[in-house]
Amino acid sequence: MDSNTIAYLLALSANIIFAFSVQVFAHYSKKVSAIWMNYVKALVALCLFFITVLVMNWEFTFSAKVIMLLFCSGLLGLGIGDLALLTALRELGPGRAMMLVAFHPIITGVLSYFIFDQRLSAYKLSAILLMILCILVFSLESLKKEGHWGGRGIFLVLTAIILDSIGVMMVKEAELISKINSFEANFFRCAGAVSVFLIWALFKPFGFIKGFKEQSFKSIVLILTGSFLGTFLALALIFRAYTSADNLAVISSINISGSIFAALFECLHKKKAPGKYLLLSFLFMIAGVSTFIFVD
Repeated sequence: MDSNTIAYLLALSANIIFAFSVQVFAHYSKKVSAIWMNYVKALVALCLFFITVLVMNWEFTFSAKVIMLLFCSGLLGLGIGDLALLTALRELGPGRAMMLVAFHPIITGVLSYFIFDQRLSAYKLSAILLMILCILVFSLESLKKEGHWGGRGIFLVLTAIILDSIGVMMVKEAELISKINSFEANFFRCAGAVSVFLIWALFKPFGFIKGFKEQSFKSIVLILTGSFLGTFLALALIFRAYTSADNLAVISSINISGSIFAALFECLHKKKAPGKYLLLSFLFMIAGVSTFIFVD
């Protein structure tokens, strides 16, 4: 199995894990607040990555440039980008927001072409288009229900996509400079994300301790488990995918599958049958991922 195939499978696994965990994130974002839930999952991941690198006998041999690239990657993508996306979800609704997120691979592809001279074969381009089509079909039903667009929400989604794409470029650049492993890299990325929420708390406190005190023991276990799976483990896997694949746009397009899997898990949780749009988009996703793995 070549490195690209491994990268595709790692990206798919990361998105399945995150899609499962996002059910927890969504619930407690509504119950407490989105900023609180994002800070908790970023802080949990930061602590876990720190413990992991200590156990691995971390030698700290990389340069200040690598550290700054990774820190800024987390600050932009996991911090500011996530805040912009969450705000947009409230204003646009999931359907229209996800339709815009479908263009993430295009932005990533353009940036990776100019920065790293990464080109796409016809097969990979067709697979990316299948992945984009899967999210457009999935979004169609909710978009028809919403019936209108929101300019500010669109701007926030595009801002989140651009920041995340820039963050991905920084991750790749750091990996090219120094063969840093995913646990070390994500420690600095999570540190960048946590710094955003700490600065936020200075100007607008969101009750970090209070939020925990209001939760039952069962809820705390769910929150910590979701943070471990959806942030720590998923970030470790996706970092390995980004650094192993020969094209960043491909991994970015596979990340679209997270929305589809999240919807499928929601159907299981609510014990309802998936709709025709979701099933059709799932078929497009399978076709796209299969093309990446078995063709070209």
